[in-house]
Amino acid sequence: CIAFMHDGNDLLMIGEFEAALRKYQSARKMVPSGELSSLLFLNTALLLRKQNNYEESLENYYNALDQSLEPDVKSRCYLGVAKLELAGGRIDKAVVAASRGLRFGDEKSRQIQNLLVLAKAYLLQDKPYAANQALFEHAYLLRGTRDEPMASVFASYSRLAITGRRAGLGNEANRLVNSLVAVTDDGASDYADDILLSRAYREVGLVSRAIDYMEEAHQRVESSFWHDLVLLELAGLYKDQGNLEK
Repeated sequence: CIAFMHDGNDLLMIGEFEAALRKYQSARKMVPSGELSSLLFLNTALLLRKQNNYEESLENYYNALDQSLEPDVKSRCYLGVAKLELAGGRIDKAVVAASRGLRFGDEKSRQIQNLLVLAKAYLLQDKPYAANQALFEHAYLLRGTRDEPMASVFASYSRLAITGRRAGLGNEANRLVNSLVAVTDDGASDYADDILLSRAYREVGLVSRAIDYMEEAHQRVESSFWHDLVLLELAGLYKDQGNLEK
């Protein structure tokens, strides 16, 4: 059984998805439950995600969760679930999964990924208080990492939404601009990053940059839910720019 799983992993690594899937299915017949079965469901979920088969991937993530008590496995599964639920526009479920994933396991990089998905989901729900609180409580995870600039944008954008524009030390608009400047061209990892960066740039009056990121989001969206929302926001941005034809 383990040999079948390792063979499947090797095939997955070289892009032989159908052959890998057959190996995982054969192995799972030998161990229909337990931790090894959970790993097989997890690997199958990863494979199906690479094939853009989101619904079956999600089902396999949930099956893996049902059969595992290992914190690391649960953290990996919840992260996968959170990303897929968010991609499908089921933001409430993404929040639940990312919150649970953040509590399991102790691998820092995965904790950060769960935290960022959670913050993005809250912001896409228009819940800046919740996003800011999550980022504040877990700021220690982000210090000195490549994800810190993006997290800083999310935090500043959240606080600006909460406090509004105020002069002096409380001017979150200035902090947001500084955070945006620190994000590199490859800082956005997915459509959700693009949407939120676009909204942040629009908030500080940089409409051209906002359009750039929303157009990038349009290229990356994975569901009709986000596709329609992005087109609507793009239309508003073009209107702000005075480009009524677009």
